[in-house]
Amino acid sequence: MAFFYVHIDSMSLSELTAKAKDVMRRIEQSLGYTIGLGALQSGKGDGIVLAAVDGTSGFSFHLEVDFEFPLHTGAPGKAMLAYLPEDEQRLYFEQMDFRKFTSSTITDRKDFEAELESVREKGYGIDVSEQIEGCHCVGVPVFDDQHRVVAGLWTTSPSVQFPVRNFDHAAKILRKGAQEISSRISSSSRSTNRDYIHSVVGQAREMMGNNLHRPLDMAELAENLYVGYSWFRKVFKEQTGMSPSAYHQHLRVEEAKALLAKSDRSVRQIAETLGFKNQNHFSALFKRKTGLSPTAFRSAQAGRASE
Repeated sequence: MAFFYVHIDSMSLSELTAKAKDVMRRIEQSLGYTIGLGALQSGKGDGIVLAAVDGTSGFSFHLEVDFEFPLHTGAPGKAMLAYLPEDEQRLYFEQMDFRKFTSSTITDRKDFEAELESVREKGYGIDVSEQIEGCHCVGVPVFDDQHRVVAGLWTTSPSVQFPVRNFDHAAKILRKGAQEISSRISSSSRSTNRDYIHSVVGQAREMMGNNLHRPLDMAELAENLYVGYSWFRKVFKEQTGMSPSAYHQHLRVEEAKALLAKSDRSVRQIAETLGFKNQNHFSALFKRKTGLSPTAFRSAQAGRASE
């Protein structure tokens, strides 16, 4: 059975699985759950299992190599699709039937797109009994040297052994494994690759723009982008002229200015909308950044509009 796997044209599947297998074994030893490696298939709404390591802790699921899994129900499918460019995402959406397997299955495309946004925010995909009742999964993407998705790495186990409260812990271990696999398959140094840097910074800016309602932990954001924080802070400032925290703060102040000028919300309501600790904290920051208090800024904007 022959398939074309997205973004694996520069390497053989055997090379990819060979570089991943010992990493997968170490992850299994750490978690005790079954570990899988899979890929997208061009022109199909299913992913495919490339390699697997059976879990050794209690009852475990067995993954068969070449087994195809629906992209809309599985953690690896979500993890891979979430990091594709929008035009590539659409090609896969057109092939997906969003078939219902359980009461938890996502069967609507818009709901699925919202799920992918959540994946990008958390840095990993989940499956909470979405294809098989009592089956839980967590998956993360594996990137090449240009930050393109080449595979998905995931773990799966019965829900009684793998409760939702353990998802974050499993994701951190999987993420480290994915980073190691990525470093092995990279043909050039990702830390100096311009396309890779632009991709990471672009994704970070998008995530910041989608999270104006709350402060962000930039170390966590870097982790969700599968990069080290020190390197991320350095290249982000080189690309934008601001540190990640300063850039996000700038976006939130700009949003505050827009709300003050175009809405009738109170200063307190705007502070709450943008996730500031309280009105005083918001007002002090706003004045420090703009030279005007929120009330004075609103009055100035109203005066300009009436001229």
